[in-house]
Amino acid sequence: MDIYAEKGTYSLLYRIKVKGDKQMRVILILYISICLMQVIILTNITLFDGQWNGITMWLCTAIFIFSSTVFSLSGKNKDKG
Repeated sequence: MDIYAEKGTYSLLYRIKVKGDKQMRVILILYISICLMQVIILTNITLFDGQWNGITMWLCTAIFIFSSTVFSLSGKNKDKG
């Protein structure tokens, strides 16, 4: 699995290209989302002693909505093609 950047695109979704199956790209995006949420929560607990719980919850919710959208769109595209 090779990851390379494509020039001239506007979104991270289009810049990350995984050679091979399109489903692998979706799995990679979902995995990165989970890792990012864990890093945000760990940073909030260790560095800020839980003082930024509202911001942490907001960021994790935004990442979850983004990941859910990517997952739902991948299922719709799978039926078409």
